[in-house]
Amino acid sequence: MLTLQLTLGLAQEFLETVIPKVGGPMLVLNGRHRGLCCCLKAIDVDHFAVRVTLREGPAKGETVELPYEDVSKLDVA
Repeated sequence: MLTLQLTLGLAQEFLETVIPKVGGPMLVLNGRHRGLCCCLKAIDVDHFAVRVTLREGPAKGETVELPYEDVSKLDVA
């Protein structure tokens, strides 16, 4: 089987955050919890933020509020 890998360079202004339904898995993209998986608990539309519970790392189980641009939906297919 032939596998092809492609890397694209995109400016951040062309990207949009994907937010799952409440209870869905997410990944922290920026900040001190960068790279950690979390679970979406609530969406604060007025402040463009989400509340997530961290699933791993030293702060596992902690619930934090993060701006939309610091997280994204995690596809766990």
